[in-house]
Amino acid sequence: MERTLLLDRENGKACAALLENGRLVQFVRDGDEPAPGSVYLGRVQRVLEGLGGAFVDIGFEKNGLISGSSDLPKGENGETLIKQGMELPVQVIKTPGGDKGAQLSANIRLAGRNAVVLPNSRNLGVSRRVSDGSERARLRKLGESLRPAGMGLILRSQAAGASPEELARETDALASVWKGIETKARHIKAPALLLDGSRAAAVAARDMRLDAETRIIARDQALLDDLLGRSEGGLPCRLSVEDSDLLTVYRVRAQLETAKKRRVDLKCGGYLVFDDTEAMRVIDVNSGSFTGKDAEDTAYRLNLEAADEIAVQARLRNLVGIIVIDFVDMREKAHRESVVEWLIRAFVPDTGRVAINPLSALGLCEMTRQSRYAAASCGEE
Repeated sequence: MERTLLLDRENGKACAALLENGRLVQFVRDGDEPAPGSVYLGRVQRVLEGLGGAFVDIGFEKNGLISGSSDLPKGENGETLIKQGMELPVQVIKTPGGDKGAQLSANIRLAGRNAVVLPNSRNLGVSRRVSDGSERARLRKLGESLRPAGMGLILRSQAAGASPEELARETDALASVWKGIETKARHIKAPALLLDGSRAAAVAARDMRLDAETRIIARDQALLDDLLGRSEGGLPCRLSVEDSDLLTVYRVRAQLETAKKRRVDLKCGGYLVFDDTEAMRVIDVNSGSFTGKDAEDTAYRLNLEAADEIAVQARLRNLVGIIVIDFVDMREKAHRESVVEWLIRAFVPDTGRVAINPLSALGLCEMTRQSRYAAASCGEE
């Protein structure tokens, strides 16, 4: 598979676009909304005693929400420490949507390309995606020596094969970021931004799995330097600078326009319809003009192509939370099982954590997708 990362600017804001075989699969742009990974000094507006959460003002129209006790600040004995009016650093886990503000956590996780530093934890872990026993043992042993004093550490799947020196540089850099956050928080008043997680270069370095097969093209050297500066130990990719409108040359803008549409056409003649609700995302698969040998064959082939497209669209649109897919009805059990297996394989390149259930009695596929940042910061990517 040919993978290309483009670094460009649009309306003065840096952006990063990842293409696979020329197809846009991920896009991020520096923005003004609270982005996943960003850290704010917030002020608690209301504590939700019965729900184990709190509304926190981080400087936007809608207050952010800490929605579970696991994301609340804890004392040395594990007791919850939160009260109305207090100021505390919080991290954006999920961007605002609909009538809801950003989802927040007081348990900060600073994710890099190979490692995640946990300032409020003492845990040590290795990503579950590192399946080789000897490599897991090596990383765990390294983690014991690399873990910053008083902090926790998770080594991501991309740490497999990385040298001790590379991991040490990244871990030290992430620990220094936290010290800078602490210093800044002591000298400003809430609400205020402590760490901007929306920077395109930071997201690309952290979440796009850049390897030796990836070609990186930047519009200018400054964009390339920004990416390299966020990649401790450097990148193994092929690097080049092209002074041109990369978003146009590589048809990124055209593909982004398609991603914004409610309807997405499939090559076979069928199409997908995307709808958002407060609770979930719903995707409807429609046959359109597509016809096969018979109704069962048509439904099966259509659903396979739809599964491939859904996996791409989920990454491009960054669909997170509960997703319900209404596939075209199939009578044969083997076809129903095959479509779900196909969908699972289609999501393999996704850096988010994905859980896909078998088709229900009504022919619906229920799945969940965790944001790329949340998955990385939990060591589950």
